[in-house]
Amino acid sequence: MNRQKIYLAIVLALIFMSSCGSSAKLAKNHDEMKSDSRIWDYLDVSDRERALVDSIVALDEYALFLDSYKKYWAKKNTMLEGEDVEQTKEFAEYAAACSKILRITYELKLSKDASVAVFAKMREVANNK
Repeated sequence: MNRQKIYLAIVLALIFMSSCGSSAKLAKNHDEMKSDSRIWDYLDVSDRERALVDSIVALDEYALFLDSYKKYWAKKNTMLEGEDVEQTKEFAEYAAACSKILRITYELKLSKDASVAVFAKMREVANNK
């Protein structure tokens, strides 16, 4: 059942992802990412889980995940129609990074709302330009 919630969280997070930002803004946006409270208005996340989400966001794995997401979307946007983006190196790196973050959320036993918050924060940082 927990895996089903995680997969649901991934699907919801991927729906939110729609554009990419500059990877040069990663360090600058790190503090903004932690202080932005808009996501908490829509999700039912306990105080314990909020602290865990902030801890995940501070991990090096999360920075790699964010960077791979940006590279993946940059590659996807430059590809011609009909080309398969899932066959690219960028997609493989993004999938591997996503898998690491999912393992972390699974090991911490985060709720689906907290898992969505992890991915939504990544989207917010990527959209800051």
